[in-house]
Amino acid sequence: MCLGMVIALFSLARKQIKKLVSPECCPLRLYSQWIATIPSDLLAVSVFLVARFTNYCVFAANTNRKFNLQGEDCGNYDSWSLRLSHVVAALVFAVLMFLKLHVLSCLDLMIDDFSQQYAEDGDAERGILQWSLIQATLNQASNRLEGSFLMSFTATAAGFATLTADFVLGSVEMLERGEACAGEAGWLLQPMLMIISQGLLLIYVLLRAARISEKCDRTKQFINSLLPPPREDSCYMDTDRSYLVHYIEDSAAGFCIQGGRITVFAVMKLFYGMCALSFAIVTQGYRS
Repeated sequence: MCLGMVIALFSLARKQIKKLVSPECCPLRLYSQWIATIPSDLLAVSVFLVARFTNYCVFAANTNRKFNLQGEDCGNYDSWSLRLSHVVAALVFAVLMFLKLHVLSCLDLMIDDFSQQYAEDGDAERGILQWSLIQATLNQASNRLEGSFLMSFTATAAGFATLTADFVLGSVEMLERGEACAGEAGWLLQPMLMIISQGLLLIYVLLRAARISEKCDRTKQFINSLLPPPREDSCYMDTDRSYLVHYIEDSAAGFCIQGGRITVFAVMKLFYGMCALSFAIVTQGYRS
């Protein structure tokens, strides 16, 4: 998992993520609002780090207490390399998720600004030009972030796979040694909670990306609802507005990974699958 997070960070560096988080990528009128989203993005990452290190500190304290009481040799369960890998993986993963949340916040603001600008002036030709720029920005952000998303998801899935292999295929001696060193439940809950906390933050970031795709779909509905005020010579058959709505619909804009749009339904299926897999691992672990 630590190696996967480092590779994901190198992927962002190779894709030149600095072009997406620099002030030039956001319109000047939205830059102050974009900066104002940093505390909310940091909050989600901070909660993950606090939960991760709290879990590890409690596990380390229980391991030391168990070692002092029973004299078990728990060196392999609390070695310096294991501590370092936990810290590096958590910090790199937090940096990755913050950068992605920061980019997604900018994309979210740009779509809201497009709707506000069209509601104020009602210029369909200008709206087509602005939406073309938004679509190009979405495609650029998706291409630069998709590699890091795939690496992060692969590393998390590998963590679930290795944990399942330990519980299902592990020997009785290994399980008894884990119980003696970390307590009756700590050997099972500690790695599970660490992977679940990482998976929950990844799902939250995917939900933010899916919200951008959903907002692109709702934009055409919002524009279609902007009718002129009723007058004697008014006509509700606005061909310019209709063309803009069809243009947005045909563009199929949104946040994509490997050509597929991220939707809320797909992310929720992933979340329910993670919950089912976690329940199965815990059940099998306690049964073993």
